[in-house]
Amino acid sequence: MRTVFCILLFIMCTTSGCRKSRNQIPNTPIDLYIDTKLPSYISLNIVGGWIYASSGYKGFIIYRQKPGCINAYERACPYDPTDDCSIVEVLKDNITAVDSCCGSQYLITDGNVIKGPATQTLQQYQTTFDGTILHVFN
Repeated sequence: MRTVFCILLFIMCTTSGCRKSRNQIPNTPIDLYIDTKLPSYISLNIVGGWIYASSGYKGFIIYRQKPGCINAYERACPYDPTDDCSIVEVLKDNITAVDSCCGSQYLITDGNVIKGPATQTLQQYQTTFDGTILHVFN
């Protein structure tokens, strides 16, 4: 009976949640407030403006998508987020971001993958914006 139990336990662990996903970004509590009137955040006051912020697992890309709408994306690449070199950076075109470690590319307008090997979108955090204060949280 004990042998049957051990075999069943082994099968359950190998087919369900006992293995940690390689592509999981570590959960980091986020509760960040940004005053967009401050000089270091002034680019968030125009559509298409973006900044890096140091909160999160590897930091954020915060992007002003349209009036009243600001998106915040984790900079850890979803392909292999725990790799030290896995940090997404915005390119000079201001709408594309790339992880130079694996080569994955994303649109910062919505976080979607443009080019793999990544298959998951950038992790997005919740935001609220009252026209001056941006709140980023999870």
